[in-house]
Amino acid sequence: FGQIDERALPQSNIAVIDSAAITENFPGLGRAPIDVMVPGGLGADVIAPYAAALSKVETVEEVDSPAGMFVAGERVGESTGRSTLTSGETTRLIATSTQRPRSPESEIVIAELRAVPPPISGVRIGGFAAQYTDSQQGILRVLPWALGWVLITVLILLFMFTGSILMPIKAVILNILSLSAAIGVIVWVFQYGNLTWLVGDVNITGTIDTSTVVLTAIVAFGLSMDYEVFLLSRIKEEYDRTGDNTTSVALGLQRSAGIISAAALLLAVNFAAFIPASVTNIKILGLGVTVAILLDATIVRLLLVPAFMRIAGRANWWAPAPLRRLHERFGLSGH
Repeated sequence: FGQIDERALPQSNIAVIDSAAITENFPGLGRAPIDVMVPGGLGADVIAPYAAALSKVETVEEVDSPAGMFVAGERVGESTGRSTLTSGETTRLIATSTQRPRSPESEIVIAELRAVPPPISGVRIGGFAAQYTDSQQGILRVLPWALGWVLITVLILLFMFTGSILMPIKAVILNILSLSAAIGVIVWVFQYGNLTWLVGDVNITGTIDTSTVVLTAIVAFGLSMDYEVFLLSRIKEEYDRTGDNTTSVALGLQRSAGIISAAALLLAVNFAAFIPASVTNIKILGLGVTVAILLDATIVRLLLVPAFMRIAGRANWWAPAPLRRLHERFGLSGH
């Protein structure tokens, strides 16, 4: 996973063409500097060893500092003076890496630079590569908590609706199944470059924007759960009336299949309209949600769910006695 840059635009876009030409003919101009801010007003005798250590990091070409220019741990000359390196008590070191600033490889560079022992506390590393690294780590740090919140909430609400232990767990697992398939299609198309004739003019960068995948997953999961509630509501109505699991599944599917299919087709057509967009992120959202909707409304909701419930039988409606009493008192079934 990565983040977007100018390559999110079509290959024929003038900005992409010019950027590629600059990178090819003037490689140094395509590399965003990594700023290392050192507080304390330290002298050159302290800055020099630190700059030398930073320049030893793999894929770091050079480090410019007030103490001179350093390459591979050696001082090779005076500072270029291309920018201000001191301001008050703060000293700025400029590290130049061969990696693109918004790429998974740049995360490794930033991590290694931050691992170099600083001469004083309070050293900060910034620039586009550091922004990319911190935002990626921020998403990954919060994502497990967000997923946990969503899953726990869904499990509780579905239990309060059905009074069952098994069905909420089944719903989450099958939703994750269809969601995983949709993300797999996104990776296959936009990361590995398959079916480009379907999505149109797109740059294959080897990465996918993290925030777009998260957004696609959220939208697809919400819609999938919506279809689950449609189907379970009809099945539960029949089960409450007849007490027969097999008949309830058959009649519930018969009475809800039409509305689920129609709703899925309507939404799929709307999201598929995003696929011809010029920006890759919009294409990813359109294709991902479209695939997730179609898979969920057909294979998952109309085949796997009824088959599972038919096999599980009365176990679909089982819950421990304390939870049954809780559902009878606070349940959402309307009884």
